[in-house]
Amino acid sequence: MASALADNPAWELPGVQVRHADEGAQTGEVAVVSNLPADKGAQLSAAGAQALAAVRSAWRRPWNSRLLIVAPADRAQWARVAGRTGASAATSTGGGETPAPTDEVAPAMTVPGADGSGVVVLDPVAWESATGQGRRALVIHEAVHVAVRADPTVSGAGTQAAEAPQAGAPAWLSEGFAQWVAYEAVGVGPDVVAGDFLAQVRAHGPPEHLPEQADFEGPVSSRLDAYAGAWLACRTLAQRAGAQAPRVAMEAGSVRAAGLDNGALTRAWQADLRRLAEAG
Repeated sequence: MASALADNPAWELPGVQVRHADEGAQTGEVAVVSNLPADKGAQLSAAGAQALAAVRSAWRRPWNSRLLIVAPADRAQWARVAGRTGASAATSTGGGETPAPTDEVAPAMTVPGADGSGVVVLDPVAWESATGQGRRALVIHEAVHVAVRADPTVSGAGTQAAEAPQAGAPAWLSEGFAQWVAYEAVGVGPDVVAGDFLAQVRAHGPPEHLPEQADFEGPVSSRLDAYAGAWLACRTLAQRAGAQAPRVAMEAGSVRAAGLDNGALTRAWQADLRRLAEAG
């Protein structure tokens, strides 16, 4: 997997090492490139192995089942590795179980590697602050993006654009599906990861439409609400059309493949948001 990081500043990190998962993955399937202490590198490789297992259960399209994670020791190094100096990162798991991103930094993001594969870059501050559930969800979310973007029939993504949703799939479905896989695997509910968003619904009513690409690129509060809303939309989809419906929709890039249209899903989602908000 080293070819994915050809010419990447990750190799210039002081004290950088490569660690592979010792358990839960085959040799070479998970690699962590990091200058964090050895125990934290071990935690990351274990989380990577758990993420592979979650994605294999949820995503049926072919991919090489390889996950490359880069974990710099500080945010300045993060910015160099991710190529995000002075810019706003759009990919975040959001929610109460992971730290909120700043306008400059996301807890994790998937960037294109030199060989076209996806490389997960973690913010060390977010990783250190997150709970155990939050850490697992963070890596699973990004592993979903890596897997989905590896399939050209789904993503059209020979370019592996870091922030673009999978081609053909609306932003809410791309991000919501990654959230849905992560939270299903971790086992957390709306009260844990969407409390702030549901409080907004309780005060002002549900949004008029599903999250759009701009919502994932705006201020921090907008981004967190977008991720929460997208996840809950996939949750509604699974409840209305069956547990496999989010995957079926993601493969096709449209909820119509799961037997719903956007209007029907939006109305069901709004009804679910009202119910969850009232129960909170």
